[in-house]
Amino acid sequence: FIGHLGRYTNNSGCLRRLGLEPFSRSGWRCHFDDFLSLSPLGGDHRALPPISPSWFVSRLRARATFDILQAGLWMPSAMLRSQFDALARAVGYDPARRLLGVHIRRGDKKTNPYNRYHSGFEYVRETLQAARELGLCGASGASTSTDGEPKLGCQLFVASDSAVAVREVEDALMELAPASGLGIEAIGLVGSATQGRSSVGVEVATAMDGSSLSLLMAHEVLFDIELLSRASVVVGTVASQVTRLACSLGQAHGTLSRAVALDIDLLPYLRGLFAQWSIRVDDVPWQRPSAHDSGG
Repeated sequence: FIGHLGRYTNNSGCLRRLGLEPFSRSGWRCHFDDFLSLSPLGGDHRALPPISPSWFVSRLRARATFDILQAGLWMPSAMLRSQFDALARAVGYDPARRLLGVHIRRGDKKTNPYNRYHSGFEYVRETLQAARELGLCGASGASTSTDGEPKLGCQLFVASDSAVAVREVEDALMELAPASGLGIEAIGLVGSATQGRSSVGVEVATAMDGSSLSLLMAHEVLFDIELLSRASVVVGTVASQVTRLACSLGQAHGTLSRAVALDIDLLPYLRGLFAQWSIRVDDVPWQRPSAHDSGG
């Protein structure tokens, strides 16, 4: 986890930032502070209000579980926090409203035969189902903006390597949300650098045009993880590292109420696969989709 977090820290941008010798040991400090750094995380002016690191000490004393330890490592540096803020403003994130999240991984769904394709409709349907059962995003949770217009009760963050995923979710919300009685607004990056590369298949998106592009792509994916970790409900696939890590962080921080894995039938296989590296994939209580169909 703390050596190289995939291509997020193992890229030409981090190599240039850190230098060859430090990079050869670990790319972690390219984006993150040292383990258990309890330095202040910024003020309330930030687009992403900081989660106080003091929670870690008290929770670690109570239970040193896998999710808590991962969250203790996830300490974004000042540089990365500034990138998170810029991206949060770009997608229109409102920290005053409850957040839901979906992670729609498309790049390798066409290249890994064990991964089943799931439509945006399925993600939205499961999100609405969870929100209803948890009593979230109803009319009573709506607020009013400064111009007197009503604001939607919740935001639904769409994290995806596909540029059309946000539109898919918006279309599904238009169809499903009115009958549910829930107020939900979809937000997410559209036309990002990551979407431009990985939409043709993550496995073949290995060429980087330079350090600035590789860093931008890393920042976008890390932002997806950060914002998903702030969601009360996350719908994704357990085969995805992004979904697993975001939900693990959300559980540690106490923000996650429900995690739905559309591919939960893969959990036994993944449990055995990752056991060889002593990595848990079941630290989060994944729930089976309640409205699963055979289409998509």
